[in-house]
Amino acid sequence: MPATRVFAQLSHVSQYTMRIAFTLAVLGLTGASIAQQMPLPAFGNTFTAALTRGFWFQAPANATITSLAVPNEALQSFQVVEVIDFGTTAPTAWPTLTAGTQLFYDNASAAGSTISTAIPLVSGNFYGILGACTSAVGDTASYNSYGTPAGVFMSDFLGIPTQIERFLTQSGIAANGGNQPCATETGGQIGRVEVTLIPSGGGTLAISDTIGSGCINSYASAYELTDSNTFGLNNTMVGIDFINTGAGYVITPSAAAINPIGGLDPAAVAIPGITDDGIFPVGTLGLEIGSNGWLATGAGNSNLWTPTAAIALNQAAAQFSCWSDLEPNAGGQVVYEELGTVARVTYDAVLSWGTTDTQTFQFEIDTATGNCSLYFGSITSATLHPMFIGYSPAGPNADPGSISIETELATNGAIVTAGADVAPLALASIGRPVQGPAAVNWEATTTNIEPTALFHIGIVGLNNPALPLSIIGFPAGCTLYAAADVLVGPAVVAGGSGSETWTIIGLPVANPIFNGFELYAQAATLDLSLVSPSARASNGVKGTIGDI
Repeated sequence: MPATRVFAQLSHVSQYTMRIAFTLAVLGLTGASIAQQMPLPAFGNTFTAALTRGFWFQAPANATITSLAVPNEALQSFQVVEVIDFGTTAPTAWPTLTAGTQLFYDNASAAGSTISTAIPLVSGNFYGILGACTSAVGDTASYNSYGTPAGVFMSDFLGIPTQIERFLTQSGIAANGGNQPCATETGGQIGRVEVTLIPSGGGTLAISDTIGSGCINSYASAYELTDSNTFGLNNTMVGIDFINTGAGYVITPSAAAINPIGGLDPAAVAIPGITDDGIFPVGTLGLEIGSNGWLATGAGNSNLWTPTAAIALNQAAAQFSCWSDLEPNAGGQVVYEELGTVARVTYDAVLSWGTTDTQTFQFEIDTATGNCSLYFGSITSATLHPMFIGYSPAGPNADPGSISIETELATNGAIVTAGADVAPLALASIGRPVQGPAAVNWEATTTNIEPTALFHIGIVGLNNPALPLSIIGFPAGCTLYAAADVLVGPAVVAGGSGSETWTIIGLPVANPIFNGFELYAQAATLDLSLVSPSARASNGVKGTIGDI
């Protein structure tokens, strides 16, 4: 069946502009202040210390924070939150600390509850948000909800794309009333605090939101970002096998266990002169190791002490990781052995930095096949050092997100990575659907169009049906995020254009009657003229029409 007919069967409307304009007029919806929570990175791990973390951003518009809440993955009793205004100057970079103006502080609300607020934000000013959970009111220990991946996160502020970055103070603010010197630290994990906003002033803020994700995506990397104590307590695997297929890796539980030192080379001795945060070329096979627990198939990788997905996925060489902040020069040993194309690296009772906790694990790699195993001995740390476990080829690589490797293997038997990342079809709004003194187009751009695509179709609707598109021949996992009230195209993209910019709707001259009206958009690509397993669908975009 032709693709255009398949989509047409979902709709009985053919006149694009007329349909939308008519619906807007008939419904006569009026604007309203729409509360929106700033998106946060996914939960990665809990960081517990007498230190409080969060994020900072620059407000792109006037707004009011109506509520705050700290995610309570650690199941504590209370939460502490603080909002700090830095005016028109961004927070200083660590290790320089600077105090701002405290706008809000609460250390006695129940964990898991939503704290109602009325905190005004001024367009152009910089704001820091700190928050953690605590076991008791005034407790110094902060249970920080850390996001993953680490580094800068693209959030949005009432539909306006807004960058948030790691924000910190070196104390448990529940115990001291907050108002302490703070700093930013680019590349570290963001402390997650839920912030809900409404626009301030007259008019209605136009909003553009992303819904769901595109289908048909695969990743060349797989990892778990956790903390060493949690992994040590929960892990029951003796090891993980990374089996090279020539087109990626199949990751399975290992049937073998950690090998005794000297099994490959009876004369093996600890690597001499090993240092904290050091990188060491070893043997004759072109391998390098890091003192913080990783094995690379070449040179040039980072050995920062704090593991982050952003760094691990963008290394110069492929890397197998059991990466944490280790201090082998203070205790334990790292031993390298080699026999033919096989090498072993054993981290034997190596100390976690600044502690007396010991870590034991081992890498075994066959450079002829590319197969590698990671064997676990004793893994634990009472200080909750972050730990990155997994594999990534030479970067840059897309981020598949942290998973529980043990749970995934127990459920599915294996984790399969691709030889290279295949990004899902993606739709991004160009600006927001803002009405103005003249008629304008609200446009979007579709990216990651594959070379085999022949046609691009824009889908515009009045609601989000959230229906599986597999019923009409799309691959499993493809979802319809916009009711096909209107089809834009098809546009020919023979050979793959990579991207396609198209008009979602022509907005009329500003008319308050249209404020607050919602539209949904999505993109699809097709091969030939038929919906087939090679067709792809993007994420959805939700637009709320406004005049600011």
